[in-house]
Order: sequence, then structure tokens, then C-alpha cells
Amino acid sequence: MDIFVAKLVKYDTELKELVEEYLENSIFTMGVCNHTTLTYLTLKTNLEFTDTQYKFMLGLNDTATHQLMYHGILVHIKIVANELFKYFKVSNLLELPLTNIKDIVYQIGLNFKDMFFVPITTTVYQSWSSPSPVVRYISRFNEMWIITSLLNREYGRIGNRGQ
Repeated sequence: MDIFVAKLVKYDTELKELVEEYLENSIFTMGVCNHTTLTYLTLKTNLEFTDTQYKFMLGLNDTATHQLMYHGILVHIKIVANELFKYFKVSNLLELPLTNIKDIVYQIGLNFKDMFFVPITTTVYQSWSSPSPVVRYISRFNEMWIITSLLNREYGRIGNRGQ
């Protein structure tokens, strides 16, 4: 193989990997990086439901597997709420930067990717190579408001217990 063709193939492969990594990691910030309206509304109104209602919205039922999944989410959220309270000790989450809360909530959602994200396969067209499929994950819930609501509930319980 010609050395210049080999360099072009290597460059094309590296660029393709870079684009795929960028698309996978930037899905949370593309076009919505500063949108925290729903996060603010959820925290301000103390939007809260019963565990049964949360499970229904998440598409979970009363099977043992679904109960275990929901319990895993709650344990993870309680750990995060405890850490936030330990480090910041603010009276409510509205006193923290909303973009940070939103990022934390998305990170929690990533731990339960199958529940909070939907895979979307798109085709990336590049002029120097053939089209290639890329799988991106789109959040099922705007600004992960369900996790925000659960985090706010658990943070409030810790705050009430700490006083």
C-alpha cells in the first residue's frame, strides 16, 4: 500500500473514532447546555410523587426485578444526596448552581442507561469515506426531571433529619 494512502486511511479511522466519541459524549450539551428551566421548576415547586407513581412513570411494575431496579436508583440518589449535604449543607438544592445539579442528575441517569436513555442509530456521512452508523443515546425525560425530583426529596429528608 502506498504510504500516502496508508496515512489517509489512518487519519480517516482516527477521525471517525473521534467523531463517534464526540457524539457519544456531547449528546447532553448539544443545544441544551444552559437549559435548566425544568430543573428549576422541579426544585422550586418541590415536585414530588409517591414511589408507586415514580415507578409507573419509569415503566416499572411490582415484579422483583423492577423493585430491585427502583431500589438501586433510590440507593444511588441517597448516596448523592448525602454527599451533597455533607459538602455544601445548604437548606435546599436551589442554592446550588442549576447546571451542576443538572449534570449530577444526568450522571445518575447514566448509571441506569437502559432506563433513562433511548438508543438512536444515525448515519454519519463524511465526504472522504462511506457512511457509517453511530448509536447516540437520547434522554427519555426532559432534563431528567424525575431524578431531580427524587434527589430533591432525598436531600430534603436529609436536611430535615440533620436539623
